[in-house]
Amino acid sequence: MPVELATWRPLWDFSAVLFVLGIAGGLTSRDRASWWISQGLLLLSILIGFAAAQVTHADVDLFSLGIWVPIAWGLSAWSKFRRQGAR
Repeated sequence: MPVELATWRPLWDFSAVLFVLGIAGGLTSRDRASWWISQGLLLLSILIGFAAAQVTHADVDLFSLGIWVPIAWGLSAWSKFRRQGAR
């Protein structure tokens, strides 16, 4: 198990960084391309995070982790509509 943790822990940390960058990018995006890039970062972070969680903890409940997907996309979509309404 220590070998697995040493292998997958950096990926877990990397997914957390990508998640924060995706949220920040979604909230501060000024055009459509940057918004889609932020959504890609969010999706990539969630996929890497789920893979790392599943490998390091075999009994992890991915449903409870999956609650962050709609929250992240909701925040990003809210920021997009908020910017369109301000114009």
